[in-house]
Amino acid sequence: MNRKDLIDRLQELYKDEDSRVTINPHAEQKVAIVYPNTYFVGMSNLGLHIIYEEINLHPSSVCERIFLPEKKELDVYDKTKTPLMSVETQRPMHQFDVVAFDVTFEMDYFHIPLMLRYGRVPVMSEDRTGFDPIVIAGGPCATFNPEPFADFIDAFIIGEGEGIVTAVLERIRKGRENGESREETIAGLAQIDGVYVPVLYTPQYDDNKRFVGYDIAEGAPKIIRRHFEPLTSGGETVIATNFTEFGAMYIIEVARGCGRHCRFCMAGYCFRVPRVRPLDILKEGVDRAEKLGKKVGLMGAAISDYPEVDELVTYIRSKNMRYSCASLRADSLTQAVVDGLAESGQRQLLLRLRRVVNDYAVSSTRGLVKKISALLLSYPLSLVFNI
Repeated sequence: MNRKDLIDRLQELYKDEDSRVTINPHAEQKVAIVYPNTYFVGMSNLGLHIIYEEINLHPSSVCERIFLPEKKELDVYDKTKTPLMSVETQRPMHQFDVVAFDVTFEMDYFHIPLMLRYGRVPVMSEDRTGFDPIVIAGGPCATFNPEPFADFIDAFIIGEGEGIVTAVLERIRKGRENGESREETIAGLAQIDGVYVPVLYTPQYDDNKRFVGYDIAEGAPKIIRRHFEPLTSGGETVIATNFTEFGAMYIIEVARGCGRHCRFCMAGYCFRVPRVRPLDILKEGVDRAEKLGKKVGLMGAAISDYPEVDELVTYIRSKNMRYSCASLRADSLTQAVVDGLAESGQRQLLLRLRRVVNDYAVSSTRGLVKKISALLLSYPLSLVFNI
């Protein structure tokens, strides 16, 4: 492989996509959304799709995607001294105005400095100058604990990216128009609710090297609250491609947040306030999935908790479409959901039950198992319990 092969590979990926968004590569502000894993993994991430669409709908911005190359390809990037490039136009990472990482998994932390280095962007935030992109990050890991990779990032979005990413990019544009220095622009981002700028918070340690708090720069907020908004618009697949884990599916986010507060679940803490999308908006997403000939993938912390779940799955099945659910709660499972899953070709349901420690809990769990078993009687669905 050579440099031309790398470019051809990106162009092939782009040609095989079906996108609802038209980009303007000549827009004033150029943003790279970077997923610190491969295209196959990253294109299964719905958050990337949602933010990609929001940025590209703004007339002053263009958003292009950069992914971690496969191992063999990465070796060729190194051998040919080729910088990491975007899928859309093969623009090198270092030529973007803003580089935005979407960090979903802790193990991808290691890929962030690697991608910055291969993208010819200084790895450490303190080493960047006015000629380098401003590097921001968001996603569940940025919200849950940004500190492990804070030295690489100029600003974090804490919470959900919708809405606030537009405000962040607008502030960066204004800083450029007003002739601000890089440092002034980044410090200005801290005035946006939900943005954490690490350089403004210096960790303090005692004589035993134990962390005792932060020395907070003047004007920086002492508390940074998670950003979230009502779900008033759709959250669904924007770019359809077969070269991804869920290539056969059209993902539709039904709800976000969870009121169950299970202590093992990051989603329940990062997106604590439960919110649902209007049924009419979800039906519009189903219609778009039908045009693409895709199976519907319903996304959410607990699909069976959605108040209008029966109406939603009935609408999907009325179009002779198949669907699957990301997560179901045993205690809110309905006959309509089970019927639709069986008709969609589902052959197994995995339900997790927490260990019980008293007679009342044992009795309650037995009753729940009987209820679920009754729902499945008419179908060849096997029920698997994970205790």
